Amino acid sequence: MKNEIAEKVKKWLVDEGIYKDKLVDDAATHHFLVEMPPNSRQFIDVIFPKNREDMVIIASGLKLSDKHYKSLMSLSEDKRNEILWEIRFRLLFVETGFRIMPSLSDPQLF
Repeated sequence: MKNEIAEKVKKWLVDEGIYKDKLVDDAATHHFLVEMPPNSRQFIDVIFPKNREDMVIIASGLKLSDKHYKSLMSLSEDKRNEILWEIRFRLLFVETGFRIMPSLSDPQLF
């Protein structure tokens, strides 16, 4: 059943012109890379975890531009933490999960 659903999702992504690639992922039966909008270099992952028959994970991120990253990192640690806490609190009320990567002290991806 899971393979059928994954193949339907892949076909739909291809038909929409947003399917980019299938990724190797030891934790997933299927892991698709989606570029939305097409040719934008903005990617979404569609993941079918191996350990869950009833779950599909749709994950996206936001990469800070070099200019914004440098501006954020130029702030004092206290001011940077204040801004990052504000972002985290706002994200809490969006019905999604989030991570700051690679770490809170080096926030390049949200």
